[in-house]
Amino acid sequence: MSSLRIKQNGKLVKEIILDEAKSYLAGRKEGADIYMEAAKAISREHFILKFDQAWTVEVLSRFGDIQFNNDRVRQFTLQEDSVFSIYPYDFEFIKEDPKVIAASQPMPNDLPIMAAEENMIVGDADEFEKTRVGGVSFVPHIQFMDENQFLGSLVVLPEQNEWIAGRETSCEIIINDHRVSRKQFKIAREGNSYFIVDLGSVNGTSLNSKILTPNESVPIRSGDRIQVLDTLMMFELKNKDFDNELKKIQDANMQNPEHTNLPALHTGVSIAHTQATQNSLVHYTSEQAPLPSLYQNQNQGLAPYVEQNGLNYNYQQAPMPEGEYEEYDDSGADKKKQIRLLLVAAVVLVFMFVGYSEFLAPKKPVKTANPNDPFSKLSSSELSLLKQSYEIATDYYFKKSFQLSYDEAQKIIKKLEDTGIQYKKTKFGLEVDDLLKNATIAIEAQREIDRHNKEMEVKQKQDQIVSTVYNECEKKLGSNPEMTLAEYDECAREAVMINPEHPQRQSAVLKIQAHIEEKNRKAAEQKNYRERVAKLKSIYDRAYSSEKSGNLLQAIDEYKVVLKQDLPDPEELKDISHRKIASIQKMISTKSTKFVDDAEKFASQKKYKEAIDQFRKAQKVNPIDSSFEDRIASLKRDLAKEIKPIWDESVIEEQYNQVECMENKSCAIKKWKEILEMDVRDGEYYSKALVKLKKYGAH
Repeated sequence: MSSLRIKQNGKLVKEIILDEAKSYLAGRKEGADIYMEAAKAISREHFILKFDQAWTVEVLSRFGDIQFNNDRVRQFTLQEDSVFSIYPYDFEFIKEDPKVIAASQPMPNDLPIMAAEENMIVGDADEFEKTRVGGVSFVPHIQFMDENQFLGSLVVLPEQNEWIAGRETSCEIIINDHRVSRKQFKIAREGNSYFIVDLGSVNGTSLNSKILTPNESVPIRSGDRIQVLDTLMMFELKNKDFDNELKKIQDANMQNPEHTNLPALHTGVSIAHTQATQNSLVHYTSEQAPLPSLYQNQNQGLAPYVEQNGLNYNYQQAPMPEGEYEEYDDSGADKKKQIRLLLVAAVVLVFMFVGYSEFLAPKKPVKTANPNDPFSKLSSSELSLLKQSYEIATDYYFKKSFQLSYDEAQKIIKKLEDTGIQYKKTKFGLEVDDLLKNATIAIEAQREIDRHNKEMEVKQKQDQIVSTVYNECEKKLGSNPEMTLAEYDECAREAVMINPEHPQRQSAVLKIQAHIEEKNRKAAEQKNYRERVAKLKSIYDRAYSSEKSGNLLQAIDEYKVVLKQDLPDPEELKDISHRKIASIQKMISTKSTKFVDDAEKFASQKKYKEAIDQFRKAQKVNPIDSSFEDRIASLKRDLAKEIKPIWDESVIEEQYNQVECMENKSCAIKKWKEILEMDVRDGEYYSKALVKLKKYGAH
């Protein structure tokens, strides 16, 4: 399951659980799957996020690229924890694949537990194994460090979701340096994650020697280093219950001497590594932290460490020595017990005063020569000077002293090259190289600005020279609106040769073109008027033709079309069409009335078939009169009542085989033929009689 976190100005505004069967449109268009508020750099349809073996982002906007891995790109594939930006939005791609780790063997029930092992979750590991230890609560700290990177003061951050750092006394993290901004940067907590944001400071903020972009949220992890000018800090997450848990373990060992041969910490992870976390995830190497020397040879009660599918720490209680349960006398048992208690107390005391400090106290790193270290050719003082030079170059860059920044970075590169270090294969070398490139770009940009300013100065002088010529010609144009463009250019020939794109000439060209366009517009309007009048006349002529050919209903519809037209009507054809419609409708009403009268007359004589035919003629003349259909249906029912007795007799005769007509004898065929003559074609008995006649071959 993957998700996308959306942040605006560093604050989480939305999180979307991604469906691989669906694509997501992002932009300021209403209805977009990922809606972004309107901003200068955001298009209506800015990019699309879709899954094709992997989640990919494709930019749809013609102008707005996406910031990804410090580059502006238009298409890229998302990896775990990928972050891309469109100011003021940041998008964080989260790919989760948790695996639950459970202990394969039971632990002793009487040992204190710092964290429930059944709650440990291990995700996909990078250089460190990531483990979440259930039940452990971590508190953020800021550890100040001196120029030699020795630990200084420690600031425990209060329980809240945001902490400000700066020189103001109201800040949670106070930096005692007058050069630092009042509010330099902030650290924010969102769920189990932490982020750092430079608050637009003057001198900038760096995270792990990388300068932060102002007002851009960047993830921060336990152990990351923050630097502001000469002030170096380290962000840490520490277990606030660490000391209490240690006390519980020592008390438990005192009360259970049988287990004093076990290591004092039985948590499923080493103590040293429970302090190192990445946001809410604890980081530790696959090797367990070394035990104090006191316990190096006392692990007979501890099963060997086994690494299985990540991290499993399974311990079995040591087998009891032979003879442990043999009978003995009371006096001997008491003596042994006293000796054992004395030994346990001695071990605990030694551990508390020697082993504890050795195991838990921070150790100063011992630097040894590493043949694989590319910087081993440099002395520690040379390396320190290079780092200081890099900080100076970075400071110059943010103060916009790009040439000084370039010169300082160039010195570092030259020193590395002279020493024979392949700096482009090191993180420090790449950072210096990036700074050198950025300074080069900035210098070139400044040169371009200076060159542009000089060009503008020359251009202003030329505009001043030609302005007089254009002013004279503009006066002539005002007095003669019929002046053509060729005549104007001839008047201002000297100025046009120097600057044909001068605003005064452009204005004159627009005036001349506007005058010509106005003349053309009026001519076009007259032409369009004539064409529209002719169009209305054509529609009217078509309706008149239908009327003359006898298609009265069609003529009415076409005259109505004439009335609906939004066309000029100088001949008053719409009034004529209105009168034509009334005349035709009156004619139709007269004809239909005659047919109705004849039909009612036939109906009174019980000639229902003839009456139905007359009503259908009236219906044909005037199809919009729905009463004709109702009257026809009524007459058909009356006709069916008259035919029914004849049909019933024919059915009986058919049952008694009196189908064929005999001399002086009634037959079914004769009755069926009579029904065909009496009934209309769509009548109830007409089709039945026709089927019977066809059956017996009499039709």
